[in-house]
Formats: sequence, C-alpha cells, structure tokens
Amino acid sequence: MNTKQFKQRALQSIEGNVFSRTALNIIGYCLLVSILTGIAGMTFIGSIILGGPLTYGLNRIMVRISRGNSDVSVSNLFDGFKESFLDSFLLYLLQSLFIALWSLLLVIPGIVKSYSYSLAFYIQQDSKNKNWNYCLQKSIQLMHGYKMSAFMLDLSFLGWFLLGFLTCGIGLIFVLPYYTQAKTHFYNEILRKHKIEFESNYEPTQNTASSEIVNDEFNY
Repeated sequence: MNTKQFKQRALQSIEGNVFSRTALNIIGYCLLVSILTGIAGMTFIGSIILGGPLTYGLNRIMVRISRGNSDVSVSNLFDGFKESFLDSFLLYLLQSLFIALWSLLLVIPGIVKSYSYSLAFYIQQDSKNKNWNYCLQKSIQLMHGYKMSAFMLDLSFLGWFLLGFLTCGIGLIFVLPYYTQAKTHFYNEILRKHKIEFESNYEPTQNTASSEIVNDEFNY
C-alpha cells in the first residue's frame, strides 16, 4: 500500500489545494458535524445519539467525493437518520465501547482495535447490510494485513498536525479535507484489493474470480 498514492489521490479530489471549493465544502461539513455533536455533547446521551448517524452521513459525503461524484449536499449529513438510525447509533456506541475496553488492557491493543474497526462506517454507508455487527466484522476482515499501512498513512500527516497545533488549531481545519480524503481513498483501495471495482457510475461490481467478500450487499 502506497501512502504517497493515497495523498496524491486526495489532492486530486480536492482539486489540488486546500482552498478549493470542494475542500472548503468538506471543511464546512466537518465543522457542522463538530458543532452539532458539541451541542449534543452537553448531555452524554445526546452525543451518543447524534454521533452515529452524523458519522454515517459524513462518510457518505467523503466516499462520494473520493469517487468523483460532486452531487453532495448538507442533506447527505443526515442520511444516517433516514437510512440506518438504529444501526449507526449502535455501531458508534459499541465501536467506542469495544475500543475503550481494549484500551483498558494496554494502550497498544486499543490502538490496534481502532484500526481494525476503522472502516466500519465506510462499510455501513456503502452496504445494503447496515447491521452494526456485520460492519464491524467486515471491517476487521478487510483490515487484516493492512493496519500498519493505515498507521503509516496517519503518521505521514504528523507534520501537518503539528503545524496545525502551532497555529492554535486553525491549520488543522485546512488539513481536514486532505486528510479525510486520503483516508477515504485508502478505503477505496482496500475494496479494490478485495476485487471490488467501481464502474463509471460509482457502483461497485464484483470480480468473482478471486474475491474474499460478497459484493451483493454493497449498493453503490
């Protein structure tokens, strides 16, 4: 897995710079999610209730942009409420709980599990099967052998994050489009590694000759 490749694809998705219209839209979507979850976070249950559906919607937007589909809007942030409220809520709750429990053992197991579960919301918004357990298990399956690659991708952004902190967090805002698209292209590449290909209309098709997963559960 080539970290540089994902970053190049991310730059292409945001039209080559962090001040493009697409990049600024991504910043707006991320900030809106942060504001809504922040307000809901005034009560613990509120942040849990909103966290899952909003993460689902944000991942929907990131995936569509990464696949060249510019037909996204603020309304897509709320797709999780319409399509999979209960399962996105349970996925957010239980994913957080499982990572916390693994972290109680030692920090490293918690980090490893966070990477194992990292594709779960991408899968949930991309699949006809919205079941929270299916999405977690599928993420574990797809991330087998690729956790170090995901870690190296995150590590490659360390300089950007440090620069963002030095600017009192302002720089972090402008790193968001670049980083989130790189992570999304990583997800797309994982699907390709498992022989899921995307047609021009961004619907996945299955190469059944050598595939490890069943694609009839993916809907676009």
